[in-house]
Amino acid sequence: MAAFLGQFGVTPAEMGSLKVSLFCYPQAPVSALFDAWQNGETAITCLVPEGAAAEAVQAFIGDAERVAKAGASATRGALTVRVLPFIPQPDYDKLLWACDLNFVRGEDSFVRAQWAGKPFIWHIYPQDKNLHHVKLNAFLQRYAAKKESLSEFSLSWNAAATVANATVDWAAIWPLLEADMQEIATMSGDWERQLSAHGDLASNLLQFAETVR
Repeated sequence: MAAFLGQFGVTPAEMGSLKVSLFCYPQAPVSALFDAWQNGETAITCLVPEGAAAEAVQAFIGDAERVAKAGASATRGALTVRVLPFIPQPDYDKLLWACDLNFVRGEDSFVRAQWAGKPFIWHIYPQDKNLHHVKLNAFLQRYAAKKESLSEFSLSWNAAATVANATVDWAAIWPLLEADMQEIATMSGDWERQLSAHGDLASNLLQFAETVR
């Protein structure tokens, strides 16, 4: 793990921090979350692929001369942000495994995060009439029903209807999620095992074909 992350510049000291991968859509409240992280007590190393959350990352990196391209990094307070190049899918899986918390978006990385068996926050693709909030709530009811901190954080991250009209205090809700991280990690591993128990698609299709032949 240290060798894998080391190729992106992650130092031995940063290996001991809370390692977070961040992949999201542009509307994610990244700057506000960065503020909460850098002013917190926990050392956090945030690994962001080049181009994701570009404005927030550029603002954090600092100035126009230090463009937030792959290899760029900056530390402010408790937070270090490192910009990663886009990497092949197998290496992205390794990144998910190597981090303590993963922010993922859309569908593909959402699926990979579940197979990684690590805590994750899903930034769901926005749809008309906030239909995506219905899908997000349906998923959270299955995945995070027993962890209010995870549900609240996920809904806030997606500006879901239940919190859309309120100002989100990231400095307040982040510590709640962080305090539950170990239990969420256990829950995420259990979820991955539940998915594995369903079998793979090809085998299930063959079994179904046998029943109708």
